[in-house]
Amino acid sequence: MQSEIIQSLQNQSEAEFNNSLLLLQEKSLWLLNLETEHHFNWHESNNYISEFYFNFKGKPMWFEDQSKTTHSLTLEYDGLPLPANLKVKAIVDDSATGNSYVIDEKGKHLLVLNEYYQQSAVILSDLENAIDIKIDPLTRLIFILANGAILRCNMDGQSLKTLKSLRKDISDFTLDYNSKKVYSLDKTLIQYSDYDGNIQKIFHKFETFDHVSSLTFQNDKLFWMQQDEFLKSQSLQHIIYCKVNKICQKPSKITVLFHESKIVAYPNTSVITIDNNPCHLQPPVCDHICILVANSTYTCACDQFYQLSDDGKTCKFIEHYLIYLLKFSFHGKFINNSSSCSNDLIPFLPVYFNYEVNQYHDRIVFSKGSKDFEIFISDYKNMYSIDLKNAEQKILFKVPSYTEVLLFTYDSEVERLYILMKDGKYLYCMRTYDKHMMKLSEVQHYSYEHMKASLSTSQSVPYSMVMLTHNKLLLLTFRRNGKITQFNSSTNIFGNSSNVKQNDPIILLQKNPPYLNSRKFNWLTFHYNNVIWGWGTMIDDYYTVESSIILTSVSSNVNNGFIYEENLYVADSHSIWCVQKNSSINANIIFKSTEDIREIKFI
Repeated sequence: MQSEIIQSLQNQSEAEFNNSLLLLQEKSLWLLNLETEHHFNWHESNNYISEFYFNFKGKPMWFEDQSKTTHSLTLEYDGLPLPANLKVKAIVDDSATGNSYVIDEKGKHLLVLNEYYQQSAVILSDLENAIDIKIDPLTRLIFILANGAILRCNMDGQSLKTLKSLRKDISDFTLDYNSKKVYSLDKTLIQYSDYDGNIQKIFHKFETFDHVSSLTFQNDKLFWMQQDEFLKSQSLQHIIYCKVNKICQKPSKITVLFHESKIVAYPNTSVITIDNNPCHLQPPVCDHICILVANSTYTCACDQFYQLSDDGKTCKFIEHYLIYLLKFSFHGKFINNSSSCSNDLIPFLPVYFNYEVNQYHDRIVFSKGSKDFEIFISDYKNMYSIDLKNAEQKILFKVPSYTEVLLFTYDSEVERLYILMKDGKYLYCMRTYDKHMMKLSEVQHYSYEHMKASLSTSQSVPYSMVMLTHNKLLLLTFRRNGKITQFNSSTNIFGNSSNVKQNDPIILLQKNPPYLNSRKFNWLTFHYNNVIWGWGTMIDDYYTVESSIILTSVSSNVNNGFIYEENLYVADSHSIWCVQKNSSINANIIFKSTEDIREIKFI
């Protein structure tokens, strides 16, 4: 009998659902009849339900703690795999296209996924503590709750703005599609504004001892959960609601016998009718994801690691991208226009370290791996590989206890990994490994010039290293005084040290793609507070300077970088700049981070 009741509840129409409320409490879903005030256990999960929603067809779906797939009572939507490295903080479906809009677990990225999660694209990155998302499918607007404020943008993530008239300590919000209002909830009141944030009015004020949460608009009523402070020990919650056509002075109350629950809104899809929807055309207008924007127009988005072609419809595979290292994760952005220093970079989801790497996050160095999407990473005692696409991480080998990994690079042409290690107080060695991570050789190197170098962290390692694949030379630079040491990977011999600029600190810059049949190279030197980008030619053990420019717009604290095509990319602890060699010496900031940027590489 109980199963028949649950089945009938699951199959009820939208109109019937609007006379009920669905409540989520840890592993349980309860259905409350608003007329009789009776509630039923609608579904019981084996695990904690981290997020529950109704998809664009009105089918219930949810995510369980640590799950990598969807859960649903509808077979068609049960077990859909999530994109690698994605855990869902909040999700909402667009009934006009079937796309899902997802905020990731860290509250930093907004993704759009097509109906069966076959493709996903990051349309907003670098959000701060985003915890909820709502969309109005008629006006084609997205609303995001982040850092206590409500943000608004178009369906493709463009035109992001903050609704400034609303308070900045908002804990929840909901939308009224009919009147185009945003209702927001904080500790003391519920207020509302129009979609532009221009009109602000108070809907209801709370008593000081009330604890309120879970604001929801449904069936022309506004619902929220309330728990009186003096009743917390008795685990009682109240569902409070008011009609939205006037100021709420005497709200209705229903008491429920469980606590720490929240209301799950059923989408009001009956008001949504969009004529001439281009995202429903056959054949599809977009290769991967069709995003319906205002005025029945559309934009196309591509799956991560793909880029939109010039026709605005087809997607092409991206081979190279900028990787930057933060404290516990790798992040990346595709450089989609090498002819300019545009900040219109295409991000992908970050890859977070496993626990083993987290222990030594302050010693991490990394470089390109042996295949697409792969990077090699070291925490100074171990070598790992991480696949950026599927987020898989595995250990390659451990180094002997008396040595430390300082820097390394992989030469894909000869399939060799070269690792510079500290081997004793003033002794260094260059180890060579094949593609199977079998050690091939080891060459020791001692230099009195490096005795005073501090090797306590990866940021104070005295060397920077660059591979010149055309002549099998590795160049090792001593940052403090600008000395450059050569290592010939064909003969396994260290060469003499010499200077580009006498006594000026230097950072060598990897050229991508490398110069062919040439000994040209690029570098940064630091003279007082000036950062100088120079390029020249290496002749035997000597270096000639062809030209240089002073980077007046770049911070003197930059610590690493690379060359892509003819553009320079450099970073300090919080910003990444791009400088075009042949057009301007003015640097354009293409990215800022509130977290420390440890290193950037072109992969």
